Amino acid sequence: MRRTKRAKHYISPYIKLETALNDWVLEYRHNGYIVTRMMIRIQAIKFTLDKQYEKPLSMMASMTGKSIGSLETWEPPDKSFSKHLLQEGKDGPMPNDGSVCVVLLNLIEFSSSKSSADSESGASSASTTADTKLVDSPVVVTGSGASATCSIAGTGLNDEIGAGKSLIDSRSGNTEIKENDLGGYKFGAEVEVTIGEGDTILSELLDKTICSMKEGEMCYIKSKVDAKGNKVSEFDANAKSALKFNAHLKSMSRAADLTELEPDECLERAQHHKDRGSELFKANRLDFAIKHYEKALLCFSDADSFSKLPEQMLLQYKTVKCQCHLNLAACCLKKEKYDGVIEHSTKALELESDNVKGLFRRGQAHLKLHNYDLARADFCRALAVEPENKAVSNQLLLIHGLIRKERAMYKKMFS
Repeated sequence: MRRTKRAKHYISPYIKLETALNDWVLEYRHNGYIVTRMMIRIQAIKFTLDKQYEKPLSMMASMTGKSIGSLETWEPPDKSFSKHLLQEGKDGPMPNDGSVCVVLLNLIEFSSSKSSADSESGASSASTTADTKLVDSPVVVTGSGASATCSIAGTGLNDEIGAGKSLIDSRSGNTEIKENDLGGYKFGAEVEVTIGEGDTILSELLDKTICSMKEGEMCYIKSKVDAKGNKVSEFDANAKSALKFNAHLKSMSRAADLTELEPDECLERAQHHKDRGSELFKANRLDFAIKHYEKALLCFSDADSFSKLPEQMLLQYKTVKCQCHLNLAACCLKKEKYDGVIEHSTKALELESDNVKGLFRRGQAHLKLHNYDLARADFCRALAVEPENKAVSNQLLLIHGLIRKERAMYKKMFS
């Protein structure tokens, strides 16, 4: 006689949660509603927001896999992530650049690898072997495949990853998120951050998510970048390499908008961004340096208010603004964006007409664009201001040689 397999019996460590879900299902069915698995999963997430249930929200969200997408969803214009609202925040403004926020982020370490058809039928699929490591985080994953476990340090809670579950980034084998890559953020721990000061690819993504939230809001974030900050293809948005985490904006202190600041406060903020940009420029982190210099220039957008400043402060305003344009020209020169070099050097020269750095950098850009006459004019002006400047003299010699070579070439062509 053929023997049939019996289902394994086990005692759930989350009795309160299961009892509440069973009562909810019975009540809905008694009232004539059809209850689907997706509805049960969503209700489970809502129940976990109540402190009387022990199961952490991050684990429950990870167990639901794609089903969490049925909650209210929002995407920014650049489509860098999708946000699924779990708990609404207080009415009021959202964080802006410079806001100080207390946030709690919980990284979802694993996700379902079942197909949607298998999920609905309850069939299991083979698990994928991989190891995922989160540096300096209380979230710990040990083992691999069907025997892998996920635990949160300090809580005594762990969850078994059975058949059909696999770890994030199973394709590449290993994923490592360094603390420096997060730019002040941490996973699994409450932390205070300043929006716009992280200066990493991942911190930019996290800043965007926090700026889309209200105070007290909780949400599930499914990003379109991996742990290294690389963009995940639009056609591969559901790949396990994409970061998925829960975010809770516990409190915030919103920074004043530029329109609310006095001119001296705008000047102080601009000085801060200029100094931070210079630090990043020295570290050769040009993209983030450019962003800080542009933020500094935004502080000077209301030119009329600065015209009424005392003479000493007006001089400081012109100096900081000129330095920002010169530094942006230097960044563009390194990135070989010569039109940008000419633009920012010209704006710096409008503030200081005899600035040697501005003339030299604009001359270099004209030289790269083969505008030899314009380049020579800038280098001649710079040499008139600083006759002993060897760098300018060498550039002039180089231009004279290039002009002679060009004339000889044209003479040969038409002779």
